[in-house]
Amino acid sequence: MLVTLFSSDCGMSPVALNPPSVKLSGTWTGTGSDTQGPELIAWELRQTGNMVMGTVTTQAVDTTDGSCASCHKNKSGTVSGTISGTKLTLSMFFPSGGNVPTPMCSVTINATVPEATDSAIATSYSGVDTCEGPFVDGVFSMDHQR
Repeated sequence: MLVTLFSSDCGMSPVALNPPSVKLSGTWTGTGSDTQGPELIAWELRQTGNMVMGTVTTQAVDTTDGSCASCHKNKSGTVSGTISGTKLTLSMFFPSGGNVPTPMCSVTINATVPEATDSAIATSYSGVDTCEGPFVDGVFSMDHQR
C-alpha cells in the first residue's frame, strides 16, 4: 500500500511514504550464543509503523552447568528498534536488579538484521554485560510463532 501525504505549504509536491512490508508484531522464539554460552530467547513485539518495541527474556540452555551463561543469560528486559524495508535495527536492554542469578549486572545488546522477514530473523549481535564486559561475537535466530 502506498500512502501519499500532501503538504499545505505552497509549492510543495506530494511525498510518498512506504509503510514497512515486514510485520513483526507477535511472539518470537529462538536461540542465541556468544562468548558466555548459548541461550533461549523470547520476544513479545508490538509494531507501530516502522517502530518496534516489546519485551525480551533470555534463559540459559543449561541453568545448572556452572558456566557464565547459567547465570548471566537469565534476564528479562525490553527490546526496541526500527524497520526500514527489510532492514531491522534492534536494541535489547536488561536492567540490573530483579530475581535473577546476577542481579547486579545489566546487559545491552545491539543488532542489525539486513533481511528481516515476517517469519524469521537471524543475525549477529554485540553488546556489553556490566559484570563480564563487552562482547562482539553473538548470533541469534528467531522464528515468528503463528
